[in-house]
Amino acid sequence: MLAVGVRWALISLVALGYSSAAVTGTTHVIPRPFSTLASTQGELEPGQLRAVHCAPEVQAIGALLAEALRREAHITLPVRYGPYRGRVVSLVTDTAREDLGDEGYELTVTSMGVRVTGHRLAGVYYGAQTLLQMVSEARRTGSGLLFGRVVDRPRYPWRGLMLDCSRCFLHVDFLRRYIDLMARYKLNVLHLHLTDDQGWRPFIDAYPRLTEVGALHASNQNLEGGYYTKEELREIVAYAAARFITVVPEIESPGHSLAALAAYPWLGCSGEDYEVPYNIDVFQDVMCPGRESTFGFLEQVWTEMLEVFPSGIVHLGGDEVTKIPWTTCPDCQARTVQEGLGSTDELQSYFVSRVVDMLAAKGRRAIGWDEILEGGLAPGALVMSWRGIQGGIEAARMGHDVVMSPTTHCYFDYPMVITDLAKTYSYDPTPAELTPAESEHILGVQANMWTHLVPQEGIDAQIFPRLLALAEVAWSSPERDYTDFLSRVQAHLPALDDLGVTYYREPEWLRPARVETSLETYMDNRPVRAYDGDSTDSFFWSASGLVAGDHFTLILDTPVEAERVRVLTSHPPSGHVRDVLLDGVLEVSEDGQSFAEVATFHGGDAEAELDGRRVKAVRIRCLSDQIEWLIIREVEFVG
Repeated sequence: MLAVGVRWALISLVALGYSSAAVTGTTHVIPRPFSTLASTQGELEPGQLRAVHCAPEVQAIGALLAEALRREAHITLPVRYGPYRGRVVSLVTDTAREDLGDEGYELTVTSMGVRVTGHRLAGVYYGAQTLLQMVSEARRTGSGLLFGRVVDRPRYPWRGLMLDCSRCFLHVDFLRRYIDLMARYKLNVLHLHLTDDQGWRPFIDAYPRLTEVGALHASNQNLEGGYYTKEELREIVAYAAARFITVVPEIESPGHSLAALAAYPWLGCSGEDYEVPYNIDVFQDVMCPGRESTFGFLEQVWTEMLEVFPSGIVHLGGDEVTKIPWTTCPDCQARTVQEGLGSTDELQSYFVSRVVDMLAAKGRRAIGWDEILEGGLAPGALVMSWRGIQGGIEAARMGHDVVMSPTTHCYFDYPMVITDLAKTYSYDPTPAELTPAESEHILGVQANMWTHLVPQEGIDAQIFPRLLALAEVAWSSPERDYTDFLSRVQAHLPALDDLGVTYYREPEWLRPARVETSLETYMDNRPVRAYDGDSTDSFFWSASGLVAGDHFTLILDTPVEAERVRVLTSHPPSGHVRDVLLDGVLEVSEDGQSFAEVATFHGGDAEAELDGRRVKAVRIRCLSDQIEWLIIREVEFVG
């Protein structure tokens, strides 16, 4: 029997800064500016402002700021150019301010108004976002804008968020909303994961079956399938560009491609009938690198995609390629001999190099997940380091540019109890192991939001408030103060409420606890996920069937007097039930040693009235062997 012990510290609302205490002043900007100098000589009331004043080349930014101020601060300001009397917001570019760089700005507040200066338009835009935060807070708290100056510029040029549109189709309005939220916190790269095993989302003229077949399924059957027309994608790109956000498309290859293989079976090694899978896994079937038709397909797909996406960098995927079919595929074996390759890793490197070279010929740079290092990294390729930081270190030492996105800090599909706000905030994207010259290859950092377990309506609670921490990691100085950050998060929660962001709130019944179990864990569905306040999108999943005597025991740090206990097993609500506990009992203990049965499992769930009984531990015990694996969605207490 394997005993697995897991301990974690749950985040309380107070620890997150989620208290009801009033916050005054305008010093709570996120991400924290590089330099802020406030004066004690006075303040400017936002209501005294009369217009947004800007030159024609800046008027688009002025219009966005004016609309945001009207919507969030209830201040209506016309956008003007030319002489104007009264206190104004001046938005200007100054080519002499090279010290600000491409994205930096200076913001000054005086008795005459507000002036935002940038060396480039992007800097003016980010200064306007800082002003928007300041004015919105001032109006909400009844305070003014202190006279003073802010000088600010980002630490990294890549400040990203990945949204997985493949597993769960994300509507265009939803993407526009997230572009606005990203812009508010000075993120500048939206990485769209457009294809995977479970769905192909962009329409391709040359291959219409990609969306006829590949867009039909989502990983949760309660979610609709869907795809994006080219017009919709162009609209997203333009909407983002107006807010200085680059949209980076990802077309997965050679792995995670079953949606494409189901549409065009000749892309795979066997050529058999493939299906778009319902479930999430690392599937054996991948694209065939032995056939020229595979590369012809990718060239046509990318040709059409690059007409829609002008980004200088595009994402080719490259992760979790099993390579198993390649070992028996005659075409792959012939390719291996023809190219003088010594292994399937080198065959993957050949595949990636072909795609990198093809994109380079079209004027684009390619980035891939860190598995593209296997077998040799293609010249010119960028690496997105997700399996920890070692891949990023290796690539940077080889002279390749890197975006850091490790699961440990940047995967926002992970429950808050696993990757909490403090952990994300603690991350430094530049590994200490790198020399100053090697560190120059760290372009920045990115948060990833995978949707295989999270529907569109659940994404807010996964991303916020962690995105605020990621934004500060990406923009601000590495010398950060978490206590100060929490005070600023607290000040931003009312604004997020006003914007309709349903950020994470910890259930009141959660208590610090640990788990002991005889069961192995499947993938990342760890025991902690059975007690994290999320009964829909997060759960423990055993890695095999059960035998009599298997158990899952939750031991509370501090006993609780509970009126009722409930345990939910089976797959999250999705139109079917599987992996339930077929024959088992629910037991409780007052001391963590002696257990008493309080309920049996019927249909996968068990519930018991405890009438205020003292509970130190809860045990789920299997009474007979079962082939089915076990999912425990949540252990819940009432009282």
